Amino acid sequence: MATNSDQNPEKKPASSGLEEALDDAASEPLNFDEIDKVIGDADPQFLNSVSQIKIDTKGLNLDIDESAVSAGRSFQLPRLSFKQQLKKPFQLRDNPKLFAKFWGSVLILGFITFVTWYNQRSLISDKLFIQSFGELTTQVNEFNPLIETEFFYDNPKFSKNLMTVSRMVVNLKESENSGPTPMLAMEINVEGLSAEAIIELKDREAEFKDFLLRFTEEKSYDDLVTAQGKLDLCEDFRGLINTHLTQGQVRKVFLNSFIIKP
Repeated sequence: MATNSDQNPEKKPASSGLEEALDDAASEPLNFDEIDKVIGDADPQFLNSVSQIKIDTKGLNLDIDESAVSAGRSFQLPRLSFKQQLKKPFQLRDNPKLFAKFWGSVLILGFITFVTWYNQRSLISDKLFIQSFGELTTQVNEFNPLIETEFFYDNPKFSKNLMTVSRMVVNLKESENSGPTPMLAMEINVEGLSAEAIIELKDREAEFKDFLLRFTEEKSYDDLVTAQGKLDLCEDFRGLINTHLTQGQVRKVFLNSFIIKP
């Protein structure tokens, strides 16, 4: 005799069958249609309840995002004129940040300009550099540089570098106003710009005398008898000596004695 338990076997809930079917289907990759078939075979009542769900689209406008995007593209801020742009830094209520930045920059720039100007004025007033030594004295003497100047080497306080070259006798060339054998005996003084020039001239006196004698031999009586001829001879001697000097220069050549015979 069959018992009650044999006649009415215990039924498993539908959810457990659906879970087993999904577990079996998860072992193999399925598409959406196959998944719907598996769910329909396992629990057709669940699939039927899902299909009966409807969404009310009356209050839903899918074009709202597109319209918002298009409106954002078409929207542009109004352009301000040049005068309105200039007024913005002066409008404290409308543009407080711009007002603070603008006037803060103006104050900083003004402070830097003032400090720079003050330092330059102080440097000028302190007179760190002088343009004339007359600014440092209480008395200024004026003079005419054309007529009231004195050559440095002509100053009586200046130590002269002088040397006397011993007497030289030389035959001159015959000229119209001379005899057949004109002669010249002379003694010269030489002033050097430095002591080195006089020392070298003293050490090489015989050599320099020979240079002067060879040069004078080319002169005639008429060339040297006049005062201008004597000045020209002294200038020629100065150039000749400076040409052969290696230490310093000669400033002037003077005639200490000058005897000429026609």
